[in-house]
Amino acid sequence: LKRLQKKGISIYSIKNRMFSGYLMSIFWCALFFMAGGYFGIFLFLCQAAIAKFILEIVNYMEHYGLSRHSSQPIKPEHSWNTNQLMSGIVLFSLTRHSAHHEKTMTQFWKLDPYEDAPQMPYGYLTTLFICLIPPLWYSVISTRLSDWEAKYIIKA
Repeated sequence: LKRLQKKGISIYSIKNRMFSGYLMSIFWCALFFMAGGYFGIFLFLCQAAIAKFILEIVNYMEHYGLSRHSSQPIKPEHSWNTNQLMSGIVLFSLTRHSAHHEKTMTQFWKLDPYEDAPQMPYGYLTTLFICLIPPLWYSVISTRLSDWEAKYIIKA
């Protein structure tokens, strides 16, 4: 609220991203209700829950085991990437995660792959499915993390 007040923006303004986000959610719920009644709302909420679940898995796997002190700037070594061609095409360069954090205002198609950033063991979708099986995930990622730490600690 303080930031909005400093900018002279009402909490009910479209310029308030939280308010506009709620408006968008209400719009989509209304649209699904008009299209399918309560069943339409149910389907919308189910897909929203699945989307949120996938988003959190992706967030988890993009940052797993990599640490950064809050006073440090975000650098390429603070997130996992993959330079797999198919992942880049299918996921609109989501695979260039480090570049996204470092150059937040750059359009995704202009982000460059970082060869020196930590690399996921496989493409994005394969890594995502491995992440859903904890014993497999830990065995795969611990090796990758140990290799990365050895490389990074020697570099630092």
